[in-house]
This record gives sequence, C-alpha cells and structure tokens, in this order.
Amino acid sequence: PLLEKAAAEGPDDGLVQGAYGSALIHQVSQLQPGTEAFSATLKRARTALARAVELEPNVARLLALLGFAELAAGEDLKRAESLLIRSINLAPSREENRLVLAQVFLRQAEFTRATDILGTLLANSTQAGIKQQARDMLGQVANAKTTAEPAPRPPASSSPAAPASPPPAPPAATPPSETPGTGARPRRDIFIPALRPVAAGETR
Repeated sequence: PLLEKAAAEGPDDGLVQGAYGSALIHQVSQLQPGTEAFSATLKRARTALARAVELEPNVARLLALLGFAELAAGEDLKRAESLLIRSINLAPSREENRLVLAQVFLRQAEFTRATDILGTLLANSTQAGIKQQARDMLGQVANAKTTAEPAPRPPASSSPAAPASPPPAPPAATPPSETPGTGARPRRDIFIPALRPVAAGETR
C-alpha cells in the first residue's frame, strides 16, 4: 500500500515507479497464470514499469523487469527482446537477464539464438544457479525443437496397409500447476529474474 501510494503521488519519479513495478512483479511470480489476479497485477506492473523506463531509460534493472513483464504477458515478444538487449548492453554482468532473453527466443521458436546464449552461460558462468538454469533451459529448447519438427513420412508401400490399431487411452491429466498429492502451487513456466541489489561496480 505504501509503494502504491508513493507511485500515485509521484507519477514523474522513475525510481518510485520502478520500485512499485518491481514489487508488482514479485506478486505476479506468486500467482497462477490465467487467473484474474495474475492478469490484473501484471497489467499494473507493465504500466508502472513502462512509465519508469520512459523516465529512466538507461537503468538496466528497470529495462530487464519490463522485458520480463512483456514476456509474461506474451503480447509483444519483440518488445521484450529489445528491452532485454538494451538491459544486457548496459549491465552485461547480470547473467540472469540473459536467461530471460533466452526464454524470449525460445517462445519465438528462435532455437539457435536461445541455444547460443544458454551454451555460453553453461560454459562460462561462475554461478552454479545460472549454470543449472541454463542446463535446464537447454533441455526445454531441445524438447521444443523436437515438437516443432514435422514427423517423418513413412516410406511408400505397394502392399495394403494393415488396419490401424485403436489409440491407447490417454492417462489422467494433472494440471501443470500441481504435482499429485501436493495441491495447487504457482506455475514457474518462465524464469523469474533475481531482484538482487546492485553490487559495487555494477550498472543499475
């Protein structure tokens, strides 16, 4: 409530708008995608962060957060890409933003660009968490590529085809937000950028 009030009273203060947008992004990460609360909170976050970036166009963290918000919304992935590239150019040491950019490329089926980023992080990062997330996302890229490739056609045959067997019954579906026996939990379909403070020598 205090940040919301400060943002309402300081519409021309980019850092206040950014702090409010950052708090809303944290809330978004705890909500279930597709719900009314998720959509409403994400919309408010995008509005606040867009205003923050308008006022403070060279703050890398704000650009990255808005890029993440655009990725979560899924409406303008090219804008998300542009924002994240600007953020990385300003603060190349913040490897978590490269993970988000790789996810943007994955969502756009730009598998080579995603793989290039993730492979570099896996090979060069000194952070165990970054390396593990890069490894996990490389697996997602491989799965997405397999899904996107057309199935090979069977060779032509002059003999009559055997009658098709009935398809097996599908297994009982488990919602992606749940693990059997644990109840509903927030989904983690997209990487949530770390909201750590800026370290000495880093660019915001």
